[in-house]
Amino acid sequence: MSSRQSKVVVTVLDSLSREPLGFASVYLVPEKDTVITNFSLTDSTGRAILDEVPYGAYSFHVEMLGYGPRRMRTYLRNENVDMGTLLMVLDPNYLEAAVVSDVGNPMIVKKDTLIFNASSFRTNANAMLKDLLLKLPGVEITSDGRVKINGQLVDKVTVGGRTFFFDDQSMALNNLPASIVERISFIDRDSMEKRATGVERGPKEKVMDVTLKKEYQDGWFGNVTLRGGTSAGKADDQLRDYRKFLFKSNALLAAYSEKDQVTVVGNGVNVTDDDMLTLVDDGEGIYSSAPIEGLVTVGQIGVNVNTSRIKNVESSAMVNYRHSGLQSGSRTSRTTFLADGELLTASENAGQEYANQYTGKAEFRKENGKVWFNIIPNFQYRAGHRTMLEESTTSRDGTPLTSQDVFSAVQFSDKKAHLDADVILQDLFGKAGRNLWIATKWNYYQGNGDREESTSSLMSSVHVDPLLYVKRGTNRLMAIDATYSEPLGEKWLLSLMAGFQANGWKDGQNVSRQTVRDDILSYQSDLLSLQQRYEGSAQYTFSEDHSVRVGLRAIGIKDSVNPSSQSVPIGGQWHWFLAPAMGYNWYKDNSNLRVEMLNYTLKPDRKWFAPAPDISVPNRIQVGNTWLRSGYNSVLQARFSHSNSKAHTSLSAWTGVRLNMSPAVMAQWTDANGITYSVPVNAAKPTFQIDPSVRYSFRLGKKRGWSMSTGVGGEYTRSSSYYSSTERTGIDISSFQYASFMKDFWGNDQGDRFYSGESGFRENTTRWLDLYGRALIKYNGNRFSSTLMYTYSLQKAWYSLFPNVRNNTHAHSLAFGADYTTRHEFELSTELSYTRYYGYAAGFGLPEWIWDMEISKNIGPFNLSIQAHDLLDQTRNLSRSAHGNYEETSYRLVMGRYILFGVRWNFGKMNSVHSSRAEIAAVEMSM
Repeated sequence: MSSRQSKVVVTVLDSLSREPLGFASVYLVPEKDTVITNFSLTDSTGRAILDEVPYGAYSFHVEMLGYGPRRMRTYLRNENVDMGTLLMVLDPNYLEAAVVSDVGNPMIVKKDTLIFNASSFRTNANAMLKDLLLKLPGVEITSDGRVKINGQLVDKVTVGGRTFFFDDQSMALNNLPASIVERISFIDRDSMEKRATGVERGPKEKVMDVTLKKEYQDGWFGNVTLRGGTSAGKADDQLRDYRKFLFKSNALLAAYSEKDQVTVVGNGVNVTDDDMLTLVDDGEGIYSSAPIEGLVTVGQIGVNVNTSRIKNVESSAMVNYRHSGLQSGSRTSRTTFLADGELLTASENAGQEYANQYTGKAEFRKENGKVWFNIIPNFQYRAGHRTMLEESTTSRDGTPLTSQDVFSAVQFSDKKAHLDADVILQDLFGKAGRNLWIATKWNYYQGNGDREESTSSLMSSVHVDPLLYVKRGTNRLMAIDATYSEPLGEKWLLSLMAGFQANGWKDGQNVSRQTVRDDILSYQSDLLSLQQRYEGSAQYTFSEDHSVRVGLRAIGIKDSVNPSSQSVPIGGQWHWFLAPAMGYNWYKDNSNLRVEMLNYTLKPDRKWFAPAPDISVPNRIQVGNTWLRSGYNSVLQARFSHSNSKAHTSLSAWTGVRLNMSPAVMAQWTDANGITYSVPVNAAKPTFQIDPSVRYSFRLGKKRGWSMSTGVGGEYTRSSSYYSSTERTGIDISSFQYASFMKDFWGNDQGDRFYSGESGFRENTTRWLDLYGRALIKYNGNRFSSTLMYTYSLQKAWYSLFPNVRNNTHAHSLAFGADYTTRHEFELSTELSYTRYYGYAAGFGLPEWIWDMEISKNIGPFNLSIQAHDLLDQTRNLSRSAHGNYEETSYRLVMGRYILFGVRWNFGKMNSVHSSRAEIAAVEMSM
């Protein structure tokens, strides 16, 4: 076979100066085919080599930005073929158009799109997409693994404009190599409704699109990375893990063409870092990302397919299998404020969870012709088990009141099926712009769980024998919305919307003590929530980039509960909310101002409706409220942005004002033994929140290597909760009767005893302030790049019932990171940070020095690396939160110091030698 392969050599020069041209694309396409089989880039001498080319007839191509392409036919029949010297001629059309080279300009602004050229930002050979993003000015990765650009969250990540593993952004961030990326575009994309009907309802979708280099858009490529190592710290802290064997591996195999994209991703890891992300489903098919609270062991394989082979339809599908293990642990200090003093609760917990999850999702989208549609089916099955041990002690003025140990073991399984189907009929009855949009949603969920719980208690009025819980829950949701739009002349567009939603939960819990049923803790309950939605609006378009919409929205909500503890259903009355519907959009000279009003319902957690006590945490007992109702949320948000690609500046200012009517909050009291009891209720006053922020990025000096990003912002929240004005007796679980308890606590169907204060509860107003400021300086050079960041944060809370409480915390953090490539192509990376905390509870908020380092080296298609994390062994996971009448500070389980040795193999079109040359050439051109 090797005797029938050619080695092709060519030298590329400028036709006028006869200077070598680096970074020119050289590739071969077999005759009567369109797929590139061999690709290379010229080096600094203008020379390129194509190895292992099978004998045969080919079309030989040489291309370079700003030059006319060269193409010739050749027949390869010798082992060594020299194509000689090719002279590239400047393209006069390119010069006359005065187009700025994409390689030479790191940032380009095109109306509602901000484009970064990846070649202008140097990364090491092992870098993934996430590492490249952190080099871009104004870009950050949140703690839950999502991308932010100038303070705004990215809603979706696409590759070449096509869906990439749908909601899971981590799949792209952690598996796409930075070396194959040509540019990254942040796009404010109109919703499907706006694209089809012209109605500006709701915010634009923030999309991050990753464009691959040309050589990777056709053909196949991939890589495999294997890393192994061990912990290297001192086992002197129970919240720092020191497992002996560590591994972190991933594999990528991709085959792309003009019509099809197939990506296979595999991961295996037991090292927890920022790469970890989990998706949380609210039971109605709405997914959100959340950080992992613990240490994970994950093995997964996923396949993502995109195709346009169905005429006029873009199709995407994804299947994923994930086996996950979670080891959790925490140490928490909670201070509960009372009228006559404070309670201090110190607790520690440790747990493990293992689960297998199968997910499938698809999308079929058509956006042309008279009929548009978008159909998204989604399926998921998950099963596993978890164990948890918690030890807690509550004291008052240093005197212990109660001490408890709780152990639980849970078997769980759940399955979900979800379908979104939108159909848009265009130009009804022959009139342009007259449209009908019908949006439907179906959801089915079934969850099962068996929980065994045992509790030992000292100095407490509550003692729980071993319990066995058997839980079942089923949810069915159906929703339909219809929107009709009618154009009036060239400027006006009228829109009418009507919608209906039915959401039904059937929940049940059987509890037994040593095979004997406990009727007090057992229940069956049906929850039915109905919604009506109506909106009328008028939109006026001043120009293509300037429009305003005003209208009115009405939402009716009816919640009814049929619990086994009541003889008749509870609720069933319609509650109506009215709110303005508006939107304003203005764009000019790369400046954009958007103002919009959003309105939606907020449903309480269904477990809050349960007509029985929840004693899973014996020192914090909760009783459900069957009279609870859904709330309503109005959000007014405004965003201004301005970008200048010539000056390399970007400004973004954002603010959101939220008003939550009838929010679900807690009514609490404490008994003489320090046991806390709570019942969820609807607050009489709305919750108010405002969170402004400003971000500004700019270039330092005339050279493009230096840039700076600054940002300030915060959040202010005012909410209500309720507390007993006097010490109340606890709940006697052995004789508890739900109906009589609620009659005394709540009163009639309007809650007259509770809201009048007759049952002994007073309203508390909690105000929470969270401020932050950040300054980040980045330098991007040929062989050296660095970042320097300073962050300050302040948190403060006030309580109307406890005016003397003044607990403030703040923190200062300074971080430095650098990447350097030696003349012998050794790549060095390091990060060093220091954080100092103030105002935290005793034993919390210790200062931290965190130092990470990595060394890597390319050897042909392989890359060898050594990675050391937390060399000083000081990592901690600190969090603080304030609630209605208590504040809580926690340390959570983290990885300790560790070291990993790795090897990465690039195959197919991925060749680390050529990639390195391309990166260096691109950086030199951009400088």
